[in-house]
Amino acid sequence: MGSVDWAGEWLSSLIWIAVTSVATVVVVAIVGLLLARFTTWGRQVRRLVGPWLHPRGDEGWRPLLFVLALLVLVVVAVRLNVLLSYNSNGLYTALQDLDAGAFWSAVGVFAVLATLYVTEVLVAYYVGQAFVIRLREWLNERLLGDWLGGRAYHRSRFAPQQVDNPDQRIQEDITAFAGTSHDLSVGPSGAVNAVLSVVSFTYVLWLLSGPLSIAGVEIPRAMTFLAFLYVIVVTVIAFRIGRPLIRLNFLNEGLSATYRYGLVRVRDNAENIAFLRGEPLEKRTLDSRFAAVIANYWRIVRRNLRFQGFNLVATQISVVFPIVIQAPRFFAQTITLGDVQQTRARSGRCTTGCRSSGTPTTSSPPTGRCSTVSPGCSTRTPTRAGSPRSTCPTARTA
Repeated sequence: MGSVDWAGEWLSSLIWIAVTSVATVVVVAIVGLLLARFTTWGRQVRRLVGPWLHPRGDEGWRPLLFVLALLVLVVVAVRLNVLLSYNSNGLYTALQDLDAGAFWSAVGVFAVLATLYVTEVLVAYYVGQAFVIRLREWLNERLLGDWLGGRAYHRSRFAPQQVDNPDQRIQEDITAFAGTSHDLSVGPSGAVNAVLSVVSFTYVLWLLSGPLSIAGVEIPRAMTFLAFLYVIVVTVIAFRIGRPLIRLNFLNEGLSATYRYGLVRVRDNAENIAFLRGEPLEKRTLDSRFAAVIANYWRIVRRNLRFQGFNLVATQISVVFPIVIQAPRFFAQTITLGDVQQTRARSGRCTTGCRSSGTPTTSSPPTGRCSTVSPGCSTRTPTRAGSPRSTCPTARTA
């Protein structure tokens, strides 16, 4: 398994990257359309960023080119990780065989792969941050225009359903939405990377796996099946433990914003408060709001203690689990030390990928909060000139 024809592998990898990139773009487009059509979250995202991604929007094709570049970079990163796993296998196998020539050859290949990997990470970071900045600029321009247009900032004060702290949402939630959306989708630990990693490394793990007898029953390719069984069990438990953190963190942001607004209110009404000697009343109000923030934060700490504790235990088990499974085959000399090392690394990668795509994060993109800043906005229809025109009633956009 550790023997790789590196002379021909570079061309094979380029072909793999090209084919996989096309397939990834098609799958992501289909999944995105299905989410936008059949899920509430998808419809909120479409309402917020659909006009930005539209080729006839203000930005033209640039946002779609950003997405395309990020998807290709994710594919390149996954392929480099696969190649690094083969290189690591060859390195450890050369050490086991006391083969100095093979060892130094593997070191040379590693130098090339490491250079490519570092370059890919830096390029992906720059492109990703440029994507986030452009999205923040566009969202800020749109929501700020909706909030100020038609004096919606004033009319919203008399609306039946008040939107709390729209000014702070424009500043904070746009930043959170842009950054989190990138991280959870096309970021280094995002859903696309996780799915591609699981698919790619499952194939590698399948080749490394062998039969294992449990209670007299022989399981073919046992390492693959046991790894995924472990992932499923761990993911289900982690999901049940970590799911409340989404609600608690959402509540924390709202309570913190309310407390900040109370502080700003004191500053804005300083003359009236001083004239009426209202300091004790304002102090009690601020104390009650801050107490709510602290009480909720303690709930977050207690829940995080359970969530992080379980994750640490699961991670430590996953380090030794593949080695224990492969140890009998290694002692029987049917696999090499490099195979064991590659199995451990790839099993951990599959575990991380599955849990990244299946376990709830402790926070989520504030699509609902951003959309309520402009609740009347549907998708903006393009004008004949190609620029988007708002179809939302400005009296409700605060």
